[in-house]
Amino acid sequence: MGATDQTNVKLTATVSPGGFNDVSPAQDFTPASFDTLVVNTTFLPSGVGTYNVTYSTTGDQTDDNPADNTINKSFAVHAYQFARDNGMYDGGGMYNQYDEYTLANYYFVPNATQVGSLDVAFQENTSVGSTVIAHIYTWDGTDWVDQGTSDPYVISSADINTTNGAAHFVTINFQNLIPITDSSDVLAGIESFGGSDTVFIAASSYVQEANLSTIIYDPVATTPGWYNMAGMDVGFIRMNVNSHVGINDIKENTWSASVYPNPANEFSNLYFNLGSSSNVELTVYNSLGEIVFHQNLGTQTAGNHSLKLNSENFSSGIYNVTLQSSAERSVTKLVVAH
Repeated sequence: MGATDQTNVKLTATVSPGGFNDVSPAQDFTPASFDTLVVNTTFLPSGVGTYNVTYSTTGDQTDDNPADNTINKSFAVHAYQFARDNGMYDGGGMYNQYDEYTLANYYFVPNATQVGSLDVAFQENTSVGSTVIAHIYTWDGTDWVDQGTSDPYVISSADINTTNGAAHFVTINFQNLIPITDSSDVLAGIESFGGSDTVFIAASSYVQEANLSTIIYDPVATTPGWYNMAGMDVGFIRMNVNSHVGINDIKENTWSASVYPNPANEFSNLYFNLGSSSNVELTVYNSLGEIVFHQNLGTQTAGNHSLKLNSENFSSGIYNVTLQSSAERSVTKLVVAH
């Protein structure tokens, strides 16, 4: 913190949209020190979309370079996914050498939902044939309680990231949908068994959180337990909720829909079946929760329907195709690969 003492230093955080504005308690800093300023109020987004945050600091002293006292960041709220990474693979990874471990990301879930799967990106040093299991843990006030697991997943060569850029994620489905109550603290974890298995979870140095980020369970430590890896890189482990349980799995939807081909290039055919006549709206969300396409299909009769979805202008990536009737909703995962 600079070359001289700094007094009465405060952080102001503003968020738009939403009109959030809050100031941290004042702190004093000695030269070349590191510390954290935290505003008093937690910001809870009102809905899906992108939010822009401006952080600015003030203090009693005159700053020779005030331009670096302000920084702008943004984050997105997705309808069906929690994530801490920025989606860009840069070669980084996290692991526990040859020992068994579980690497997990912490998420706060404000509304009751169900978890269907995790998306995970594996770093290039991961060995083909290694086995992992996905877990969901919730905090009971004393400890993290395992609420459900996936079947063992064997990693193939196609699952491993080898090139810097947009990260390649693998979806691992849980054996059953896992209910989460509102206002829950949740860990989304990937377990590796060590030994001959070498599993590196991709991580990004561009996304760091000072207080709480990726957490590791180390069963072979001197004191086995969960350890917070605060200030370190963030693991690429995403949690998928509600209707997002994989490309071909829509078992929790109240009406059936599918897309083909999937992955798609220029277009996909969307097929759906209505139990009764209803107005239907089609919405496509990207991985950030942003709407990239919307169309009111009008009143559709009961029975089978199909339409062509043009994906030529969509960037390569993963999308959620949502069909909403007056009383029902179907969400299908679409992969676009140009």
